[in-house]
Amino acid sequence: EEDEEIDVVTLAEANESESSTESSTDTSEEHSKPHHSPLVLKRCHVNIHQHNYAAPPSTKVEYPAAKRLKLDSGRVLKQISNNRKCSSPRTSDSEENDKRRTHNVLERQRRNELKLSFFALRDQIPEVANNEKAPKVVILKKATEYVLSIQSDEHRLIAEKEQLRRRREQLKHKL
Repeated sequence: EEDEEIDVVTLAEANESESSTESSTDTSEEHSKPHHSPLVLKRCHVNIHQHNYAAPPSTKVEYPAAKRLKLDSGRVLKQISNNRKCSSPRTSDSEENDKRRTHNVLERQRRNELKLSFFALRDQIPEVANNEKAPKVVILKKATEYVLSIQSDEHRLIAEKEQLRRRREQLKHKL
């Protein structure tokens, strides 16, 4: 854990310096009036507490003397439990990096397989087979249309086949 002290100066400082150069031609009457600017120069001291989550737990925290005495026994117990939980933070960092790398590799493989699947689908659809840069949405829409047309053809052919089968049966009975 680290505390950083940052001195913050608002934008008003820049505007005030601009107005002071412009006001050199002002009359003395204007100088006697209070300056009413929407932006006011403000200097303030801001403490920013940033926690470095990757850093090992801090073992020394500054407390007032009275509080220090009360917390000594509690701190020892916390140190022991922290040491048991995370014996070496570098190991957990390297494990985290390994997990991230593995995840990235698996995600890259998934994206490549998906891309190859889209290419294979595109090559099976007559309307987009010759279009190397067909967007995925177009490939999916044309594939849906193609499947529906094939299903329609299938139903038509099944009906035609059934009709021909009946016709054959009729001709057999006549013989």
